[in-house]
Amino acid sequence: MKNLEKEDAIEDKNKRSSIFTVKDAENTILWFSFYVVMLIVCVILHQRFIQNYKVIDSLYFVVDNISKIIAASTLLIILGEGADIMLRRFREHIRREKEMIAEARAEAKAEVYREVAAWDRRRKEAEARGVEFNEPPPTQESDQ
Repeated sequence: MKNLEKEDAIEDKNKRSSIFTVKDAENTILWFSFYVVMLIVCVILHQRFIQNYKVIDSLYFVVDNISKIIAASTLLIILGEGADIMLRRFREHIRREKEMIAEARAEAKAEVYREVAAWDRRRKEAEARGVEFNEPPPTQESDQ
C-alpha cells in the first residue's frame, strides 16, 4: 500500500504544468494591471516631455496604441510566468538530486555496515572455533 502511495506522489511530482496554467490568477491580474498603468504613464511622459506633445495629444496617442500597450503587458506576464515555471522546475530538480544523493549515501552506509557486520560475524565464528582469523576488516580492504 505504501509503495502505491509513493508511486502516486512521484507521478504527481513528475506532471508538468502548462505555460498557460496560472497558479495565482489574482496576483497575475494585479501585475497585468500594474504593467498597463506603468506603460500608459511611460507613454504619456515620453510623449509630453520628449516629443513635446500636449497632454491631450498624449492621451490620444495612448488611446490609438492601447492594443500595443495591452500586448506588451501580456507579453510581460507570459515572460514572468515562464520564468517562474522554469525556476520552480529547476528548484525541484535540485531537490530531487539532493534526495537521490542522500539516499545513495544511506545505501552506501548500510552496505558498509553489512560488510563490517559480516566480517565481524566471521571473526567471532573463527574465534569460537579457535581458528586464526587473518582477514582484514572491509574498510581496510577498500582503502588499499
